[in-house]
Amino acid sequence: PYLWSLIPGRLTAFQPERIYSSNIHGRRLQTLYDHVEYHEYCLIIIRNENQQIFGGFCSGQLANRTKTRTWFGTGESFLFTLKPERQ
Repeated sequence: PYLWSLIPGRLTAFQPERIYSSNIHGRRLQTLYDHVEYHEYCLIIIRNENQQIFGGFCSGQLANRTKTRTWFGTGESFLFTLKPERQ
């Protein structure tokens, strides 16, 4: 719920769709790009081997990364790190 609250409000009415999973599609960065690069908005969530969770929200197509040597997207893009809840 917290992470979803950071997504622009106009997008939260839509149901998120998983379009890439390393368990299903493999662990090549190019494969990730192939699956997500033409989606206008993308939320990437990564869990590393130390079980740390981090990622980012991109408000522009990742395909734009090869068209420019500068930033792309809008001010809605962000990076994040999640910490486990205290029990």
